[in-house]
Amino acid sequence: MPTLICSGVNRPDVLALLARERVAGMVNATVACQPALVEAYERYSEVPLYLDSGAFQGKMDLLTYRKVVERVGQRFTWVANLDVIGDPHQSDANYAQLVKMLPPGLREKVLWVYQGGCLCELAIRARELKRVGIGGLVRMMEEQGIDAVLAYLKKVGTVLAQVGAQGHTFGCGSTEPWFGSTDTSKWLIGYRAQELLLANGEYRSATGLGLRLSRSECAANNIRVLREWVDPARQSQTMLSIWEELVTKGEAWGVSCEQGVEEQVSPMMREGERVHLL
Repeated sequence: MPTLICSGVNRPDVLALLARERVAGMVNATVACQPALVEAYERYSEVPLYLDSGAFQGKMDLLTYRKVVERVGQRFTWVANLDVIGDPHQSDANYAQLVKMLPPGLREKVLWVYQGGCLCELAIRARELKRVGIGGLVRMMEEQGIDAVLAYLKKVGTVLAQVGAQGHTFGCGSTEPWFGSTDTSKWLIGYRAQELLLANGEYRSATGLGLRLSRSECAANNIRVLREWVDPARQSQTMLSIWEELVTKGEAWGVSCEQGVEEQVSPMMREGERVHLL
């Protein structure tokens, strides 16, 4: 089963929620060494954690990142390479330097991230490492659209499947055999705006629906929806599905049966495609 990784972990209470929901978390290197978080890593040791280098934000240099990895890297399943979005040559140079600088036990944790370029290089790395990252997808979607991302992942996935490797996609998901894990921050809208994520990718305000839910309860609902996106076979009752049942029965506060709710459909998926955007 693919691993859903909830990114944006920046406080102990957020990590506590992931522990309750039994889901993995991703911490950005810019906050990873905060004392309160470091303490929470041990308190919630059952939560698998992954370290994001902050490549998308572009605010981390190699020496600083090295210190972060040396400080907390042992707690993480893997640590992403300090890649450069859209620049495979600099990304590979950073990977070589980072692996060289880190001591044994940590250098093996560095996740090589494909940033485009030669597919032969991807095949060589994937065959050797058996697990690689696929980066630059969010920017590609912003600049070129979903069709470009789908075509790109199809080519990359073909290579990974041929060499028997798995990939971690940053910001996108798939149901193909090569898809091993993905990370997403969509669940955080529950904390930020008390909004609930629908299975079709839309959001609804919890208060607007007449639901008296805390921010953490909204975030928990969103995690469950995202988990079903990654693994459709895994069904769980979300806050919104409970509300829909009440609407059907005419029992939801301030909502008539005529208002209803649109039938939930596969999240942001093109018919015939097996890739969705997170």
